Amino acid sequence: LKKLKARGIELHVRSLFLQGVLLASPPSLPAYFDLIKPVLQDLQSSLKQRGWSPLEGVFNFMEGVNPDYGIVGAASLKEWLEITSAFKKRPLSRPHFNFSTFACVDEKIINPVFWPKTRPVPV
Repeated sequence: LKKLKARGIELHVRSLFLQGVLLASPPSLPAYFDLIKPVLQDLQSSLKQRGWSPLEGVFNFMEGVNPDYGIVGAASLKEWLEITSAFKKRPLSRPHFNFSTFACVDEKIINPVFWPKTRPVPV
């Protein structure tokens, strides 16, 4: 990503919250996500140990990616206010956190196109 940006290519990241999966309580996710529930639980526990909510964790991860633009969604004004508050709280220089240990490369999980057609994430 750094090489692309060095070449002047803008980086746009959509669905920062992975359609809400990264913010959801793992047990509340449908069975489709059973393979990542333990990893998601470990990630959220690790973030909590740092004093970060899952929402703050996403924004801290994005600091490392450093996109030019990011797209988020909110289902209510309350959610929007939570999102903007967490965005404002993100550290300008984040302490080291190894997000790569929680990486998922399974396209059936990270690409919502492959998800079941019913709403997969509880709102």
